[in-house]
Amino acid sequence: MFRRSRVVCALIFAWLLSGLPLVQAGIDLGGGSIALGGGSLDMGCTQLSVGAAGSLLAEQGSIVNLGGLSSAGVVQAGLARFELSGQWNNQGSFLPGQSSVLVTDACNAATLISGNNSFWNLSIVDIAGPVSFSAGSLQRVANALVLRGRDANSLLSIRSSVPGQAAFLELETSGSQDIFHVSVRDNHAPAEGQALAVGDPADFQSVDAGGNSRWFRDSLPRPIPVNSLTPLATGMLLVLVFMLGLWRRPFPDLAAAQSYRRNKP
Repeated sequence: MFRRSRVVCALIFAWLLSGLPLVQAGIDLGGGSIALGGGSLDMGCTQLSVGAAGSLLAEQGSIVNLGGLSSAGVVQAGLARFELSGQWNNQGSFLPGQSSVLVTDACNAATLISGNNSFWNLSIVDIAGPVSFSAGSLQRVANALVLRGRDANSLLSIRSSVPGQAAFLELETSGSQDIFHVSVRDNHAPAEGQALAVGDPADFQSVDAGGNSRWFRDSLPRPIPVNSLTPLATGMLLVLVFMLGLWRRPFPDLAAAQSYRRNKP
């Protein structure tokens, strides 16, 4: 089995060095390692798996039509581009570098992003089905976050994998956000990062579907409530203020005595 894995890796290297795209019925690196260099790996809507002892060096390459990524090992993303249409399950170490992960509808697969991930650029654009983040997981974006649906009648649906349990999406304070035509539910933007889509959902032609924190209106400063008083209470308050003013004002005799003492030679 190990020998066969080495042969498969050798074939991958040969195709990459040829500069031609590589289409496989799925690749399981196990404990092996591959380096893309500047090559392009076309997964044909199949899954790429990296074992606990394995590693993927994406470098300046691209992986397209990725039907799923399952990694318990090390993925060094470098400057690469990942085009995902399926599940992203990171249980190992994903080192984002300055890479881009673009979630597409190319494989018509349900999208689930699980495990804690740090992305440089994350773009989810024009996805017909819901995009789910694993409940309790944290997705951190350092540079650019793009979440866009097709139009007001075809919103990008952002959900947690478990309804009612929040997933977390953090955009670093130095990053940029482009959010429009989305429906968001059960997603929290941690206080360490930016609030997301600040304002009324209608400003973004979007829907706040509930269970969110630091999204839309929830991220606006909250007004300090002022208790309204009944006419009777207002009148009593005015009388009290008037009485306090009289109490603080010295009586004429006392004022004259105080003036006499100050001016006495």
